[in-house]
Amino acid sequence: MSKITSEMLRNKISEIIYAWEERVLQEVHAAKLQKGLALRNSLREFINQLAEELSDSKTRSSKEVEEGKQLRTRIGKQHGQARANSILYTLDQLIYEYHVLRQVIFKVLERDQPIELNDREIITEYIEQAVNDAATEFSYTLKAVQDQLSRTLAHDLRNPISIAKASAELILRRPDDENSCIDKATRIVSSMSRIDKMIRDLLDATKIKAGELPSMDLKICDVDWILREVVLELNLAEAEKVILKSKAPINGYWNEDALRRITENLITNAIKYGKTKTPVIVSVQEKDHFVSINVHNDGPPISEQDMKKLFQPFERAKSSEGKTGWGIGLTVVKTLVDALHGEITVTSVEDEGTTFSITLPIDFRNEREKPIFQ
Repeated sequence: MSKITSEMLRNKISEIIYAWEERVLQEVHAAKLQKGLALRNSLREFINQLAEELSDSKTRSSKEVEEGKQLRTRIGKQHGQARANSILYTLDQLIYEYHVLRQVIFKVLERDQPIELNDREIITEYIEQAVNDAATEFSYTLKAVQDQLSRTLAHDLRNPISIAKASAELILRRPDDENSCIDKATRIVSSMSRIDKMIRDLLDATKIKAGELPSMDLKICDVDWILREVVLELNLAEAEKVILKSKAPINGYWNEDALRRITENLITNAIKYGKTKTPVIVSVQEKDHFVSINVHNDGPPISEQDMKKLFQPFERAKSSEGKTGWGIGLTVVKTLVDALHGEITVTSVEDEGTTFSITLPIDFRNEREKPIFQ
């Protein structure tokens, strides 16, 4: 019977993949955020190998059996690693994807006739082992992320803390020098703002990795005013590095804190990776019930390889070596934009610079009842 089940499985691979993907997109919340489903990309190979397992084991050499185990392990590990680096994915969701796969396989194969107990056991054992491999790699990847975070935490926080401490000490030494005190106080405020941003980003990223979406309390906001506030604060620390191009107030129903976090992260990122002597240009405009916010710098282009992992949590591009940060700011931006039913795009060209573009509906109330991720 195993040979018959094996042949049926091969013949119905496309049907199984389609049914599995349809259910995962409906039932696994984080899957709706992914441009591609990690397991799907290798699922055909995975099912073909399962078909081999179901074929008469007596005709398979020990080498073929070992190669099959290695293939299954490799696919499981790839899946686990991809899910650990994906927005909002949790271990239980990863395991549930395999649970769905097992259900789909049995449903498709047993549509015409029942599967023998031995074949069911082979299928179940094969998938369970893949789950173990994926879960182990998922946990290992998250542990590596935590280790990376621990290593960078002290370094990234030490600099603004040192600046704030040194500035406070200088104020104590020369309390009568008003101009010097104002300058040093400004540095303290700027350093504490940097620390605050790091902590908020870290807390947001932790929630995202736990599968939580930010809450969205709505009120009438003027995106022009929010941008002016953000640019003013950043220019205090960056010596008028940012130029805002906005003609008039643009009012809409949004979450003010989310808009502030989005623009603050994008502008800070543009300053960090832009050329030292060229400004960051921020522009905003309203059109057809949508608002568009563009943040542009003249820095080096983002490589195609780095572009693919730009919004992945705790991922840092090669071009970011030597820069402070944990690789979570853009993850926060992407999650907040999605939660506001918006879109984010990136264009990066040699000699033309890099532009992050955000498009949001003017009235978020009209979008709120729709599925957030489609």
